[in-house]
Amino acid sequence: MAIKLRHFTDLQHKDGKYTVTLPGPINAELGQYVEAYHEAYNDNGATSENLIAAIINQFLAGDTAFQAWKKDREKPGASRAPRARTRTPAVGDSAPLPPGPITVETGNN
Repeated sequence: MAIKLRHFTDLQHKDGKYTVTLPGPINAELGQYVEAYHEAYNDNGATSENLIAAIINQFLAGDTAFQAWKKDREKPGASRAPRARTRTPAVGDSAPLPPGPITVETGNN
């Protein structure tokens, strides 16, 4: 089976601590994704917590607009003012989130 998430190793950055409450349908999908990951990589040590980190990492790395924004900010004298960017939605972008809160609490380790 080929799943989109690459097999990951420990991420080498300062940890951040987040408490996230997912709506039931997303939580159920995440549980199934963990099972698919176990099967795809024969890795039964993966948990929803470390898959969430890997999913976010892969998503951010693949977001070309975000990567361009980061690159622009690294240029000497670059403006920190936000610039409007537009993109054509990809197939599947129109799927709405299920009703219910998604809450994120942040903290430092």
